[in-house]
Amino acid sequence: MGKQQRSRRRRGRKARVDPIGKKVESVTVLEDLAPIEKSLTSTDPAARASACTAVVGMVVNSGERAAPFCLHLARRGIVKRLIPLMTDRIGHVSVAATRAISKMAMCGGQGICHGLVKSDILTPIISMLTGSWIQDLKPQVRDPLVLHSLELLCCVTEQCDIVGELTKKGTVGKVIEIFLDDQAPWAVRVAAGSVVSVCSDDNEQFGALMLTKEGKVSMEALLKACAREFKEDGRRPVALCCSVVANIASTDSFKNLRPKILPNVLKGLQSVVSGRPVELMPVLAEKIHVRNRKDEQDLLKAQQEAKVDEKRAHDLISWNGHRKVEAWENLVDQWCSEASGVKVGLETLANLLTDSKETNESFSEVLKAVVSGDIPKCLGVLFQDTMSASYALSGLRPTTGVSLGNKVNLLSKAWAVLKQEIPMNQAIRIGRLIRSLSVRVLQCFFNLTLHLDKKDLGDMSGIFSSLGSWMQSMCSTDGEYSKTSSKSLLARQMESSCAVIWQLVKKRCVALPDHALLSQLSRGGKTSETRAYCLMALSSAGLTPSMKNSNIKIGETLLAALDGKGDPSLEVIGAAIEGLIDLYSEDHVFLDEQKSLRLVKRLGEFASVYEARLRSGEGRKLDEMSQEHHSELFENLQEFVQYKLDHA
Repeated sequence: MGKQQRSRRRRGRKARVDPIGKKVESVTVLEDLAPIEKSLTSTDPAARASACTAVVGMVVNSGERAAPFCLHLARRGIVKRLIPLMTDRIGHVSVAATRAISKMAMCGGQGICHGLVKSDILTPIISMLTGSWIQDLKPQVRDPLVLHSLELLCCVTEQCDIVGELTKKGTVGKVIEIFLDDQAPWAVRVAAGSVVSVCSDDNEQFGALMLTKEGKVSMEALLKACAREFKEDGRRPVALCCSVVANIASTDSFKNLRPKILPNVLKGLQSVVSGRPVELMPVLAEKIHVRNRKDEQDLLKAQQEAKVDEKRAHDLISWNGHRKVEAWENLVDQWCSEASGVKVGLETLANLLTDSKETNESFSEVLKAVVSGDIPKCLGVLFQDTMSASYALSGLRPTTGVSLGNKVNLLSKAWAVLKQEIPMNQAIRIGRLIRSLSVRVLQCFFNLTLHLDKKDLGDMSGIFSSLGSWMQSMCSTDGEYSKTSSKSLLARQMESSCAVIWQLVKKRCVALPDHALLSQLSRGGKTSETRAYCLMALSSAGLTPSMKNSNIKIGETLLAALDGKGDPSLEVIGAAIEGLIDLYSEDHVFLDEQKSLRLVKRLGEFASVYEARLRSGEGRKLDEMSQEHHSELFENLQEFVQYKLDHA
């Protein structure tokens, strides 16, 4: 346990699953596919474009059933009909087809993306990004075509291992060029930056590419972009630059250049994580409310005028096939882009605060640079912001702190306005971003507390108190935690909170006032990591003078994790065993508690159970490092039991 928490996107991840787990059974949708299939092969360009747009609409409207619905479309041959249309001689057909496939890849997950790769989707994508013909198109066709091809490429690259092929064909270099082009549309640059970020993630070949003649020019431009001031395009491009450069710096090719590169990254990250999207929520809600009321008034005025003007009435109800952009859409997109920029910055920072590829000396330099700057202060502000927003999202109120209560009230009112003024899926989008920000902030704090000593961490009592109050509220009868799933963002938020609590207690930065909450989560935590972190925190707390009277209860909680109830994972079992050995290893401490718990007898009986599980298929599925850890832990358990028996 005690693994550093990384936030990088990984290629080959599992596809999104249908949360309901049922087949698509919408008869209307299935009947509508026949005319769409026919229109996709029509000789009329307008019919082909309309059919592509209809596919996008059906995927979007399928909501939580989007993944299985996309697979259904693929089985009906819709994807095979769409791919040739990506290079249709009519520009707006090509744009519509590329957008449709991009939307399916985004919602369909790994299954759709692997199917696209098998259908040679890379050929038209590479042609759009590197072909000279694309420059001959009009901007109103070229820009959306490049945008949707980049969005599609990002989805496919995340799900499939195709980076090597893209690098060999020179596509990566072209995407970097688009990303760094200040004249390119903002959305195109962000999409290109996302592709480069995914391609550079854990990719030695990408690092080698940056040492070529062309790559060095790109590398120099990326380093400058990390330290640039924000313009109208906000934090997201700078955050993506920092992510890419940090990924490159982690490769072996740049091992000796890291000390020169990372200061630029940290300077950029400090600017990025100083953003406060949560603070902008009330402003966002007010602007959307005002814009929506104005739109309603304009519509009412148009309807009244239409009553006396027949031509006006005809214009009012006519539709040209393009959906109107609602007043709130640009405002929501701007806020989400700003929040996403901060999120990417936090992900990059969390990864820099791991030492998987660093020497002790170089990693110490990174830690020193982070601590000496304003990044910890920015993290503290973001922590308080996201904690306040978490209360608001859950409809709860903090039990302590007047200023915190006022802030939560303000955010709760903003959240209520947003849910009323915009579609629910957009409100969920905002809520998920807030939860994601909280998780990333906590991951950064955990990695800092894991590597820094008590002196360097400073006063952490405020963060500890805020975390404890929030966790208590979430686990109360009115809280959401008992109802959430193990894969939810709330579950991840609680997991990272417990990790931070463990490190703060372990390093004696704070004193645990009570064991009840952690004991509750050690049994009812939604993830095995949550339960393990709580057990380790309890073990560390049990050694402190303030917890002396609770020692036997803590010991019972640790032993209860070994009794087989709730089918504990090996990770939880390992945390419980380590905790018990640490708690009761001293010869002349807690002797009465050990006798009352029947510690030696119960551990001796469990040793054979533990050994059997390690030799079973469960144990053999562990990776090499975990197998070695549990093998050593099993030996320590045997020696501990034998020693206690010999010195009884």
